[in-house]
Amino acid sequence: MSDVENQIQNYIGKKPELFYRYADDIFMILHGNQKDIKSFAKFMNNIEPCIKFTIEIQNNNKLPFLDVMIERTERLILLRMSIRSQQTHNYI
Repeated sequence: MSDVENQIQNYIGKKPELFYRYADDIFMILHGNQKDIKSFAKFMNNIEPCIKFTIEIQNNNKLPFLDVMIERTERLILLRMSIRSQQTHNYI
């Protein structure tokens, strides 16, 4: 995955201002319009044919990522832990 991250530097369009990766999940903030976002997604999906990226766009300034609800306010980014009802809390 680090090669994918390095390839972002070669992108000539609008780049993410914030980019974090956890395993195979990526959280990023890209300030732009729908065209900018689609263009960046197309670029990412052309880097490595076996890796396909999907996009989830915020709704009402909120976006779920992993088990966290991320909310954007005027000055802050708020994080709220989400606990899904299907979690059994059984551990080995």
